[in-house]
Amino acid sequence: MTHTRGNFAFTDPPFKDGDTVRGGNFSQHTPGTEICKDVTRLVIEAGNYVNCVPQPGWTVRGGNWAQISRCTHLMDTIPKGMQECADNCSHRSATVQDVQITREEAAKLKTSAKAYVESERPDKDGLGEKVFTERKYVYADKVTQVGRPDRWPKEAAIGELER
Repeated sequence: MTHTRGNFAFTDPPFKDGDTVRGGNFSQHTPGTEICKDVTRLVIEAGNYVNCVPQPGWTVRGGNWAQISRCTHLMDTIPKGMQECADNCSHRSATVQDVQITREEAAKLKTSAKAYVESERPDKDGLGEKVFTERKYVYADKVTQVGRPDRWPKEAAIGELER
């Protein structure tokens, strides 16, 4: 059978031995995810395979095979089946941003033991005005592999080429 389209992201695609894939979305949450473990003969000409790893007997001629470690701190909602990142996950940089917050937000942080700074600055009348600042780390997704799997460096395992 020839597959030309379809969205099978975050599931195991319905490929069978002898199929040809010319398009579709087969992305997974986690880098290095094996899909269709029981399929030994498959020809892939195109499609989106972010975070997928092909089986040894597959012929891969094209497609997007990037490996991207995604940070849940950058998401509004965490997709079903994806592990939530810890506060000090590998996606966190050493960069810290100071973000001005309201008195109410500062009160909530005080009960959660998160850090904020309380300072005073003069307002337009020259009187003291309280300012609350939260220190936030910067998080970013990490691309760990790009290109087709047959062009990945042989000595590097998934995740060792973080940029």
